[in-house]
Amino acid sequence: MSSEGSPPGAPESRDTASGPSDPRDAYFDVSALRRDMGRRIGNASILILGISMMKMVMLFAGIMITARLIPPSEYGIFALAMPTVAVALSLSNFGLPQAIVQRRHVTHIDATTLFWMNLAFAVLAALALAGCATLAGRIFDEPRVIPVYRVIAVSVVFAAVVGQYGAMMRRRLRIPQFEILILLGEAAGLAVAIVTALMGWSYWALVAQQIAAQAATMLLAVIITGWLPSGPHRARPRQVLDALSFGGYVAGQGILNKLIQYSGTAIAGAQLGPAATGLYTRAVRLGNLPPLRIMQPLSGTFVPALSRLQDDPEAMQKMFVRLISRANLILQPVAVIIAAGADPLVAILLGPTWMEAAPLLFWMSILTLRASANQGLRYAVLASGQSKPLFFNSLFRLALISLVVYVASDYGLEAMTAAYMLTELLITLPVAMLLAVRYTPITFNCILRASLGGMVFTVAVAAALIVFVNPWLSDLPALVHLAGLGVLTGLIFALRIALSPEMRQDVLGVLRRVAARLPGGGRAPE
Repeated sequence: MSSEGSPPGAPESRDTASGPSDPRDAYFDVSALRRDMGRRIGNASILILGISMMKMVMLFAGIMITARLIPPSEYGIFALAMPTVAVALSLSNFGLPQAIVQRRHVTHIDATTLFWMNLAFAVLAALALAGCATLAGRIFDEPRVIPVYRVIAVSVVFAAVVGQYGAMMRRRLRIPQFEILILLGEAAGLAVAIVTALMGWSYWALVAQQIAAQAATMLLAVIITGWLPSGPHRARPRQVLDALSFGGYVAGQGILNKLIQYSGTAIAGAQLGPAATGLYTRAVRLGNLPPLRIMQPLSGTFVPALSRLQDDPEAMQKMFVRLISRANLILQPVAVIIAAGADPLVAILLGPTWMEAAPLLFWMSILTLRASANQGLRYAVLASGQSKPLFFNSLFRLALISLVVYVASDYGLEAMTAAYMLTELLITLPVAMLLAVRYTPITFNCILRASLGGMVFTVAVAAALIVFVNPWLSDLPALVHLAGLGVLTGLIFALRIALSPEMRQDVLGVLRRVAARLPGGGRAPE
């Protein structure tokens, strides 16, 4: 590793306020990446989807093991801490890493400045999280949550550093490499969770998992990039004032989105108790796992690619449709399986003590159904530098969903979940479409081509399987039931692809790229 923050092979140089005179600035120069952008993004997205599949397999295995070692009431203790942890994670970087991806020009001094500012925000956020411990114990009437808050705060600092290095790698379109680092870090965290759960640590095994995963990923990122910041005395805050403005809205939006995501958890904890919180949180995690493991990694290609094309509306529209359509090839069939196979999924992944989560998981399939459109629109607005409208949209979502979830909680856990999901599908998604059309080159026609038609088809397939197929399969073993739904879903979507020339061409292109990466396959066609 080169000293004083140089990437491998970069010569040493004094830091200066003027970026171009520092040879280390070459590490952040992405001017050459616009050439062959389509091929680069295509290859990266294929690798990312493959890595995401590996992550999902690993996480499903982890869920199957930990769910049998940690019952709902114990898992609920850990779940009660997650809303505040999520907010602290958003506060910890103040949106600054995203500025590294979105800005056209970044220097070593810019990155150094953002690193130390990022770290300062992270330490403050971790201290704030630990300071909330006693208050959280009183709100939830659960003293066991107090030490959880204080210990898990350490993970916030590690996560902030991971975010900085991840932004640097995404800027250089080294997204697959970063996703591999995350995979390895999560594998380390899962190993820690399983070992400590077997030792009887209960919910503390989940706390240890959170800390170990972030720490391992941070160390790997530092080693792989070879980049270290200059000392904090070299920072030049005035050079990144625009990043503070942009990042402030990104951070605010991130905080609001986390509050939205965990509003149900917090309300369930306050209104319905730890056991209900555990059921709800497990269902949310299962329903959100496919979009999280597919759309979040793909954001590493979405945002840099769309950012590089923000001055070319036609190219940006084509790239948007291409990226969303590719994500839908996986997400829409998965949404069908989650909706139609909620019962066998819970039986297989969580076990019989968690079967009350099955109707919740059915409604959570909407998270996967809307994921590509919702997240893709968000990434397009972000890539266009319009973080302020996203912030106010998230503020609107938080107010609306918190009200809906709170009112619906009086009618039980399933009613609360259904109200939340239907609000996201029928109200907040159309608002996101209007926002993207207003602030980006994306048009309604782009959105229709990329996602809406497929969403209608997906709902129809799920409804048909639930009404006509599940009655025949429900008495079979859960694994056979789920396998039958999987085969039918695969055949239906394969037929849809075969009948659509545009989708068929895209799938064949993906397969050619995959084949080209196999031994002896040669280079993928451009």
